[in-house]
Amino acid sequence: MVQYPGEFWKDYELVDSGEGEKLERFGNYYMVRPEPKALWHRTMPADEWDRTAHTRFRPGAGFSKAGKEDSGTCQYCLSSSCYISSRFIFHTLHSLDKWFVNPAEYKYDENSSGGVAENLSVISSYRQGFDAAPGVVISRENLEKYAVSVAQKIRIYLAKLSDKMLSEKLDGCEFTRLELILGQFRHVMCHAGISSAINAQNGNGWLKYFGLD
Repeated sequence: MVQYPGEFWKDYELVDSGEGEKLERFGNYYMVRPEPKALWHRTMPADEWDRTAHTRFRPGAGFSKAGKEDSGTCQYCLSSSCYISSRFIFHTLHSLDKWFVNPAEYKYDENSSGGVAENLSVISSYRQGFDAAPGVVISRENLEKYAVSVAQKIRIYLAKLSDKMLSEKLDGCEFTRLELILGQFRHVMCHAGISSAINAQNGNGWLKYFGLD
């Protein structure tokens, strides 16, 4: 018999189980974990598990320890890695789009990204507008289209800036222009590192950087 968490888990769901594993939902996130008691067949197809799960825990972490069942070793599912990476990249581009120039006057143009819904830029479950949207992968074509649009917007903005303007605060914004720009440089580097790590974890190696001899 597959055991459920205690009553303190108010937002938990056992989605499916079988063949030594269980598919669970914790809040907005889905994961596959080892379950040695689940000797039956899955109800859902295996590929649907892969599309749904954000993370999979592989056996190998606890069977050898007395009194402990195997909790598994974390591994992103390949389809989930695409899901996570595409969401993080879209989040990064959207942040540049909104915060690089003037967030107080920002309005998202869905056409600039090929029709990607703005709420997919929200990647934290505690933030307003978050939608886990399991299995939804934002296409490379849409990400590239959005990147070109954001880059053009930033180039036009930077061409008009002077040293004096960098120290000024914009109407309705608590930050100076320079603070907004530097904040986005930090944000981009953070998410570039996350996406590179996901890429490397799936056996594709670390991305090469050029121009820094």
